[in-house]
Amino acid sequence: MNKNIKKIIAMTLTLCAVSALCGVKNLNLSGEGTVAAFASDKSSLNLESISLSTGKIDFSSDVTSYKVYYNKAVKNIDIKVSPEGSDKRIRVTINDESVSSDDSYKKNFKLSVGENVFKIKIENRDDESQSKTYTLKAYRGTDENDQEIEQDLYINYLTINGKEMSLSKDKKVYDYKVDKDVKEAKIVIEPDQKYYTVKIGDNTYEGEESIKKTFTLTEGKNEIKIKLTDGEDEEKKQRTYTLNIYRGVDIPTSSTTTNNNTTNTGNNTGTNNSTSAGTTNSSSTTTNTVSNSGKWQQNSAGKWYYVDSNGTAAKNKWFFVQGDGTMATGWVSFGGSWYYLNDDGTMVTEWLNNGGKWYYLGSDGAMKTRWVQLSGNWYYLYSDGSMACNTTIDSYKLGSDGAWIK
Repeated sequence: MNKNIKKIIAMTLTLCAVSALCGVKNLNLSGEGTVAAFASDKSSLNLESISLSTGKIDFSSDVTSYKVYYNKAVKNIDIKVSPEGSDKRIRVTINDESVSSDDSYKKNFKLSVGENVFKIKIENRDDESQSKTYTLKAYRGTDENDQEIEQDLYINYLTINGKEMSLSKDKKVYDYKVDKDVKEAKIVIEPDQKYYTVKIGDNTYEGEESIKKTFTLTEGKNEIKIKLTDGEDEEKKQRTYTLNIYRGVDIPTSSTTTNNNTTNTGNNTGTNNSTSAGTTNSSSTTTNTVSNSGKWQQNSAGKWYYVDSNGTAAKNKWFFVQGDGTMATGWVSFGGSWYYLNDDGTMVTEWLNNGGKWYYLGSDGAMKTRWVQLSGNWYYLYSDGSMACNTTIDSYKLGSDGAWIK
């Protein structure tokens, strides 16, 4: 047999064998290249990642079950997946709803309170028996110990006749004094969530970012109730603020400020939301009074006191006297740190709402920046001290209340 004929026969047999073993569909014998399509393997059924619009999971393609926890303020999430295979070879569904490269493999889902189960399935289009399923369980309102995740309701911004009040997350009662000839109080408030139902006096507002209302003031004390309700929460969580406006009379020297869980009674009221750097002895009944109130004075024993407008000495409070001898209010920079002083000059500690932004000032009054841990939660404060929220910092997702969503 001719040697060239033998070579052709041998080459043909070899190619047939390769085709049978490897599943080659197309062969180019011209020597210009070979295009081959192989039977799909299960590696194309893996996901490269699962991304969430809120929260984060530690993803691995070999792990098919995940859990994530949210507070009740999170009412929906975007789920986005990145498959290894292409649309031509695989089909991707989330709870039987198709997603593809056309929608970036992303879909929005509403969250119910409690457990929400999402089945992410990848199938071979040519063989539906080849599939892989990832399970994501999203818990809204509970943590990994099945304990309720608290989502408190707050006012972010409050002004009275154009004067902004310094707000604290731990305070629900505020006192304010106006002159006798002031007959109206124009109030502007902004809740920290637009979907809250807000009741001010006899009026109710829903879905308002900013609410304005004018009250007629009588002489003496005028009490105004501001009630927030989360109408989308099954338990209808509420928080009520009390605003006492004193027209033509002084604010009582002994009043009650109601916090979240406790009631503290002391001699310090007004718009002050500060706590002392030392320990306040609220049970003390001793009152030091001197004449010429509203400034530093020396009593008959030779001791110096700072007295308020009622002639009562301030206790366990820090003040800042400027270079010209005047008492500072508002933001003050000193020794490389920023401090905030109330209208009465007292130094603010802990949470402060100023200009619609939240700040945190330490027990020494110094404004904090970067990561801080408070009551078991992590918060991030920008270089200007304002709290970050509804964003991601250093790969950590922060919720609407600023706390890291674990």
